[in-house]
Amino acid sequence: MGECKFSVVACPSSHGCGTGCESEFLLPPSFEAVECELRSMHCMNVGGAKETYRTYLAFKDEDQLSYQPGDSVSIFVQNDEADVSWLLKRMNGDFTPDQMIMLKQGSCRRAPSIALPLETPVTPRLLLRHYIEIHSTASRKTTRILAGFCANEEEKALLLRLSGREGMKLYDALIKATSATLMDLLETFPSCRPSLEAVLELAPPLARRPYSLVGECRKGSAQEISFAFTMIDFTRELETSPISVDGVTFKRYRRRTGVATGHLRRLWDEKLSTGSSPGLFVSLFPNHNGFSHPSNVSDPLILICAGTGVAPFIGFLQLRRRLRESALAAGESWLIFGCRDPNFDVLFADELADFLEDGTLTHLCLCFSRFTGDLPICLPEIIRSKAYVPPGCRYVQDCITFPNKPAVSIDDSTSISKISDRLADVHLSTPAVSSPSRLLHLVCNLNGHIRVCGDAKGMAPAVASAWETAFASWLESQEAAELTSGPKTGAEFLAHLRKERRYVEDVWW
Repeated sequence: MGECKFSVVACPSSHGCGTGCESEFLLPPSFEAVECELRSMHCMNVGGAKETYRTYLAFKDEDQLSYQPGDSVSIFVQNDEADVSWLLKRMNGDFTPDQMIMLKQGSCRRAPSIALPLETPVTPRLLLRHYIEIHSTASRKTTRILAGFCANEEEKALLLRLSGREGMKLYDALIKATSATLMDLLETFPSCRPSLEAVLELAPPLARRPYSLVGECRKGSAQEISFAFTMIDFTRELETSPISVDGVTFKRYRRRTGVATGHLRRLWDEKLSTGSSPGLFVSLFPNHNGFSHPSNVSDPLILICAGTGVAPFIGFLQLRRRLRESALAAGESWLIFGCRDPNFDVLFADELADFLEDGTLTHLCLCFSRFTGDLPICLPEIIRSKAYVPPGCRYVQDCITFPNKPAVSIDDSTSISKISDRLADVHLSTPAVSSPSRLLHLVCNLNGHIRVCGDAKGMAPAVASAWETAFASWLESQEAAELTSGPKTGAEFLAHLRKERRYVEDVWW
């Protein structure tokens, strides 16, 4: 398989570290971290199709953390012990799972990308649990190296085919498109038994998982922080029909949860059963890309999110509420929020109701991907009376362009201007301005800011595309006013806003 970045040797018995050594391997030495205890965790949408939890962490030893709305906290996670044990059994058995070993720098010229504990007694189990991503998508290099560990010639041939140029389309269809992992390949190719060195060579480092902080840090620093996450359930998502190629049936390893969400859930279950919380380490992840509340509260603010993407905007609105107290005038504030079902998934509904009640939030637009009909009575009355649910809009990008929908009693020229005017009619106590589009007027004429929080693959690109369409329409309308300078297309206008940091995204993959 060529030269590895690491070599592994058995540790002399004199290097045994005893039963208390595991804490030495919990954290890579290059990261600053704060130890926390998991104070509470509760489901925010009981009965919903995808469980969402709000989690509270309290710092130990009177540590504190200072943060701003839009910042994130990174969680140091561990792989599931069941997954680690399965992988250890599938390796070639050169070392037992809990045997003391020592890693040495390999002879290859490239430096390792993983901060592994070199020249330090450690066990294979600790390495797999704390240091490497065992569920990352397998690369073509992975298939090539794994082929060298196959006892079955047919399996070896197919893995080599997937790694070659002639097998690129097959690799894209079977592995890249399905995000198949090292674990999936080992499940598919039972004769493949890689070495520990090979696994360390193939796996990327186990990354910290960032979560947007909920709320505003009022006193300069905090001893407790909160964030929300959706539990990933792979027992549902991996229900696919098997595919057979050259006599080999591609299978999926039956993992249960995501790495981070599963880790948090296991910690909480352990606390409930034992009464004590094991160590959990976090580090602050300040947002340096401008994903923050505008410095001037008089500027209009448009917040667009889906699911748990609403979490950082709670802090935005708390800060805006405080800034409004000392401001002569505050600009309009909009929240366009998409979720599955309003019976379960309008997260932070009580907080949003309070923001509507005191005027911090002047406009609320809701859309639902799995629901039609009137807003349910489980939502606060002010949301049911003031929120606008544009007919036929299932996703937040639909609320921006709002194309012709048969259920809407307006003419065929319905566009963003119509939904904006309708929203203004619902929420504003004063008549809407007589511009062709309320939202575009706020952005293009009143220095409005747009903040987007959601997934990077689907939601964020779709929202950006919708704004490009809307800006293109606005630019066409400006031709009569002899617009001669500045952006000429919707894409150019959006790029201009990004450069000014008036259009900023916070996305996850």
